[in-house]
Amino acid sequence: NKNNKVPKIRFKEFATSLWEERTLGSLSDDISYGLGAPSKKYDGCNKYLRITDIDETYNNFIYDDLTSPDCSLNDYYSLQKDDLLFARTGASTGKTYLYSNDDGKVYFAGFLIRFRLKMINSKYVYYQTKTAKYNNWVSIYSKRSGQPGINANEYSKLKIGVCCIEEQNKIACFLSALDGKIQTIDKKISVLKKYKKGLAREAIKDTIFYWKNGAGNATALSNYLTEINEYSEKDGTYPHVTLSTEGISNKSERYDRDFLVKDDNKKYKVTHINQLCYNPANLKFGVICINRFGDGIFSPIYVTFKVKNIYLEYLELIVTSADFNRYSMKYQQGTVYERMAVSSEDLCKIKIVIADEQKQNNLALTANLLNKKISKLESELNDLMLIKSNLLNNMFI
Repeated sequence: NKNNKVPKIRFKEFATSLWEERTLGSLSDDISYGLGAPSKKYDGCNKYLRITDIDETYNNFIYDDLTSPDCSLNDYYSLQKDDLLFARTGASTGKTYLYSNDDGKVYFAGFLIRFRLKMINSKYVYYQTKTAKYNNWVSIYSKRSGQPGINANEYSKLKIGVCCIEEQNKIACFLSALDGKIQTIDKKISVLKKYKKGLAREAIKDTIFYWKNGAGNATALSNYLTEINEYSEKDGTYPHVTLSTEGISNKSERYDRDFLVKDDNKKYKVTHINQLCYNPANLKFGVICINRFGDGIFSPIYVTFKVKNIYLEYLELIVTSADFNRYSMKYQQGTVYERMAVSSEDLCKIKIVIADEQKQNNLALTANLLNKKISKLESELNDLMLIKSNLLNNMFI
């Protein structure tokens, strides 16, 4: 619904057919190790798939060609369409992928599970491995004295909720359609962000030419930026926000470190709408943006500027570009890489070439339109992700 509130209906209450918990071992035709990491390569007709070669977002697969003259592999280990793949060791332990391709001999390093397809929909099981319940199971069973891992016997004992195949198909189809919508929006966002990067290259191209050749009418950023140092206690006057590569947003529990603060009267830096903000120590990672969130407080190590005498979106295109990021690194100071920083004084010394007012306006208007479209799509994406998460975690209990 409009508030993204999904009714907390347990799956066994939702299903109209008999619902029961079954182990993977009792539902599968095969739970086996895939091919181990090859010590040598094989003939050109074979391909080899590693967990690290799988893009989890879209289940895209990148294969290593196995090219030397040795055809000793057993077809038993080659992947088939609808095999459910499990990562068995390391940081990826517990991650699952549904192999949807049908492209000849492909061998896999990990566990593969083949279900009795007349009674089990592989995609239906796959979605149950994307729930909080499954993640909790993985965190318990993957603990080892050394590298994390889960063996085939343990995977075979994993319990999932099962109903009739007709309802499995309907549930898998619905969740697949939801995933399709999520992927479509995500791809639209990626395209718009690429277009924005193209605008940034156009905005900064004269500046790059100046940096390389000294040609052009360049002026220091200090002509357009005024540092603002306004502070406030965390007394509820302003929301607590965080600054990251994604911009300014409400501070989540993940980034909340207030329990480490010993001083109850600690002063936080205040930021306002349309200010330029950056983290001196993380400028190398692109932590610089225009505040489009609104009033807030964040760490006093962050720097805030009032922008003047230039179109806001035009300046943003320049200072958030990859080229500006690389060039600004020449001003880093410090002896430890993680703590090296670009001071506000040095940032303001950087010279840029500014386009005429008409071009500034055109680029700024286009960037503003892109920002609005991206923001709207990201809001839709977050809503769909929340709905999917609620559905998975409330249905498969």
